[in-house]
Amino acid sequence: MRIADTHNAWSLPPWTRSGVLPLVVIIVVCVFGSAITGHAADALAVVVTVLLTVTTEELVRAAMRHRLRVA
Repeated sequence: MRIADTHNAWSLPPWTRSGVLPLVVIIVVCVFGSAITGHAADALAVVVTVLLTVTTEELVRAAMRHRLRVA
């Protein structure tokens, strides 16, 4: 009989959850400051690139975790 592996849907470890809010605040402040100085498009391009990179990394990590569990 196979036991279902239930887990929390949050992908980050518990000790990093408290660091997410300050990181989001720092990003918002930097983008706002860039908008004031006229570099909003550049700042948003960097933020979007970083978010896409992190998302891709998480998807690859989840796929590898699944692959190692199945194999």
